[in-house]
Amino acid sequence: MQRLMDAGETPAQIFKSATLTNAQTLKLDGDIGTVQVGKRANLLLLRQDPTQTIDAYAGIAKVILNGRVLDPSELTANAAH
Repeated sequence: MQRLMDAGETPAQIFKSATLTNAQTLKLDGDIGTVQVGKRANLLLLRQDPTQTIDAYAGIAKVILNGRVLDPSELTANAAH
C-alpha cells in the first residue's frame, strides 16, 4: 500500500482498489466488493477510516468471517499453531 501512496494514489483510491475494483476485475462484484444487502460480508472493522489513511489497516478491531464476529487476537493465536 505504501508503494501505491508513493506512486500518488490516495488512501480512498487504494481502498476502492482493494475492494470494489478487485471484485469487478474478478467479475465477482455482484457478490462481493461493497457492503450491500444480499452480498457476502466478510469484513475487517478498523479503528480508523481507511479512506483517510493507510495506517488504518494496522488497527483491526474485529473481523467478521462467515457471520462470526472474531477478535483479531483469536486469528493470530490460531495461526501460531
